[in-house]
Amino acid sequence: MPKTHGLFLWLINTFMKIAEVTNTLKTYIATVRVNGAALKTTIQADSSNAARLLLMRLYGTGNVASVTAGGADLREAGAGQSLDAGQQQVKALADQARRLAQQKRQLQARQGMARAQERLRQASKQAN
Repeated sequence: MPKTHGLFLWLINTFMKIAEVTNTLKTYIATVRVNGAALKTTIQADSSNAARLLLMRLYGTGNVASVTAGGADLREAGAGQSLDAGQQQVKALADQARRLAQQKRQLQARQGMARAQERLRQASKQAN
């Protein structure tokens, strides 16, 4: 009986080691709050629950807003690749251009809303 028990434990240990090597970690994208700012980060974990627990430990319990599974699009986008200084500068400028374009659209929308409200006020004055 002891030989069978030893063989069983050896098989279990071998299968566990194989599972550790073949089961790769999944990448999760998370939104966390740092000093009041919402930031996105990635983390690798076995499950979304494990990712959330790790992030709660890193950033604090109340600072983890969301955790979503990253897919093939994350790998295609080059996540995990380090950028040299020139590439980082180009990326920063592209990000800044996107932010400025978004601010422009928002400002134009606010100005359009103000013009529409003024026309409505003028129309209501004429009606009275």
